Amino acid sequence: MAYLVLAWLVIQVTSLAVPALNLPDWVNTLVFFFGLIGFPFALFFAWAFEITPDGIKMESQVDRTESITHVTNRKLDFVIIGLLFIALIYFVWESRFSDNGNAVEAESSVSQSVTVDDSVAVVNSLDKSIAVLPFVNLSSDPEQDYFSDGISEELLNVLAQFRNLRVAARTSSFQFKDDNRDVSEIAKLLKVNHILEGSVRKSGTKLRITAQLIEAENGYHLWSQTYDRELKDIFAIQDEISAAIGHALQAEMKLQVPDNNGNLGAPKVVEAANTAAYEAYLHGRHLINQRGNKAITEAVRYLEKAIRLDSNYAPAHAQLAIAIAMLSSDSASYGDLTLTEVNQRASPHIDKAMALNPMLAEAWGAKTLLALTNHNEKLVLEYAAKALAINPVYIDVLNWQSASQQSLRLYKESEVTLQHLLEIDPLSIIGQFNYAMSKASSEPEKAEAIAKQLLKQYPWAGYRMLDMIEFFKGELAKSLHWILKAYAEDPLDSHSNQAVVFTLSMVGLGAEARRISDDSLPFAAYLSQNYDDAIKLFVNAIEQDPQNNLLQYFYISSLYFSRQWEGLKEKMDQFQALLGADKLLSVYTYTLEMATQYAYILQQTNHQDEADHLISLIDIDLAKKQQLSSYRSTHSFYKDKAFRAWLDNDKAKTLRLLRQSFALGNRRFTDFHDPMLDSLKQDPEYRPQYLALLSELDAALAAEKIKVLELICHNNPIADSWQALPETCAN
Repeated sequence: MAYLVLAWLVIQVTSLAVPALNLPDWVNTLVFFFGLIGFPFALFFAWAFEITPDGIKMESQVDRTESITHVTNRKLDFVIIGLLFIALIYFVWESRFSDNGNAVEAESSVSQSVTVDDSVAVVNSLDKSIAVLPFVNLSSDPEQDYFSDGISEELLNVLAQFRNLRVAARTSSFQFKDDNRDVSEIAKLLKVNHILEGSVRKSGTKLRITAQLIEAENGYHLWSQTYDRELKDIFAIQDEISAAIGHALQAEMKLQVPDNNGNLGAPKVVEAANTAAYEAYLHGRHLINQRGNKAITEAVRYLEKAIRLDSNYAPAHAQLAIAIAMLSSDSASYGDLTLTEVNQRASPHIDKAMALNPMLAEAWGAKTLLALTNHNEKLVLEYAAKALAINPVYIDVLNWQSASQQSLRLYKESEVTLQHLLEIDPLSIIGQFNYAMSKASSEPEKAEAIAKQLLKQYPWAGYRMLDMIEFFKGELAKSLHWILKAYAEDPLDSHSNQAVVFTLSMVGLGAEARRISDDSLPFAAYLSQNYDDAIKLFVNAIEQDPQNNLLQYFYISSLYFSRQWEGLKEKMDQFQALLGADKLLSVYTYTLEMATQYAYILQQTNHQDEADHLISLIDIDLAKKQQLSSYRSTHSFYKDKAFRAWLDNDKAKTLRLLRQSFALGNRRFTDFHDPMLDSLKQDPEYRPQYLALLSELDAALAAEKIKVLELICHNNPIADSWQALPETCAN
């Protein structure tokens, strides 16, 4: 009896120790086997031998009158009682306190006493969520990081196709690369219940991949496997891992995905014809994820190589189209390609990817980005929905979707999309950046906290956010300090270039602004109020890039501020038709500047019905923004309300709202010298108030110019990368 109780306890303890110590499953079988074959030997030795004061003797050699079996039997009773008591405690603990959703489910799944309904209930209690941590690169060459990271990302994208499985997005998961924190802590930060981690060792054509699925709450290994294969087997290995994870998390969870024919099964990796093409593809995608002009330009070369090696590899075509679109000259992109060049180069690769695999999320992602680059936001929403149906954690697509909703004046929907993005990818750089941008004016303290976090993850994004926080306050010198640091991170990046140009021009340092890049010349002239020069430069730029809406916007704005009224209405009509009525003539969602100017032109040219219709759309937009704290407390909102009041000929309200805009940090020269306001200079009632406001603006800009000169001439934060002209600092 004692043997049976003790053997049972040993088996129970072993079943707990094996997963905790990451021992192979056959250890349980071995312990049970030895326990089983030991039982007849125990019976034999108990019958043949007896414990005496002189030691163990054969039972036949013990005199019955000297036998002490009555004593040893009594002791044995106590031992049995003790073992039974321990077994009882274990049974109570297991039934009441042990988590049935952990690795011990493997034991209960083979128990005959558990019904089908019970097992389903146990499985359904699990949180169906997982994070794929970047696999550790164990290769001798640290440059192979792209390969191990790429394998991890491929698995993440495949697992994201499982129905009912929530997968932490790449950006958040990859924040823990080379991080030695406990798995349970990482899982808590990522809000998941399972972690997939592993390692990759690549040597020549030999490949070893180790993967293990861990239940985060208790650290139990639900599954682990090591694959020693040839490099050419990489796709099969990834398919096996995804299938094994689906099996480890139980079939009852219905972790399945439909194939092209509607059949359910485990998702598959899209295979390349050869491993060289696949490696080039992984390298290119790795560089795209880094962002910036230099990285994306290099990514194009790798992806073109992948296509040369395998012209029918759909993911490479899709990613190449994405990289090309990211190199457009748009202010939200990273390069200098005209829109015509982007469309000509990217479209064939999108068409090829879609023809090869219409269920490829990356192909729909490429279509989404190209539609966004062409400012076709309605198509963006259509394509984004299809991409997200295939890969719900496609973070870039969620970001593009949010941006398009904002451009379509769907402000609340845009905020909801952004919040959803941060729920599934809480450490997303672009998600945090855009969220902080929405708070930069209304809640600068919150935006600054996010910016400081971004400095640790991606310094460029942190610098740009700190720049915008200061810019919205009207602190142009402080803003420039952070812009220059961002500029030094990537001097070819159009984001940083335009920000530097804008700030230098606003304080009257046009000569310095013009040095930043050739593309900046027309903008520097415009912001320096050299409108005639700006018009010529914008005309030349539009000839080179006729589909660029940003150039068209500033060209028309230059005509407006230079008071060249002839033909202006017709140009605004054409621009309105090009953008669509719901855009309100704006390429910037935070301002209604050109919409109010267009309404004013319509009033002045006796097109009152058209003006009234446009004003009604402006009122709807302002009402939407009034409901959102991220808009209603910004200086742009007060400026738009000021010019809306002017359209009602309410001069007092216009001046009051413009003063509020100035108090909130608005330092844009054009906002206070709009041609609409020209008549105020001849109005005896309002002239003093208006001139006083202009005087305060001039004083504020002069003070900021002194601070900017002190910064760039004496406290330059990037003296090794850029320096002001000697004549700028001469005085």
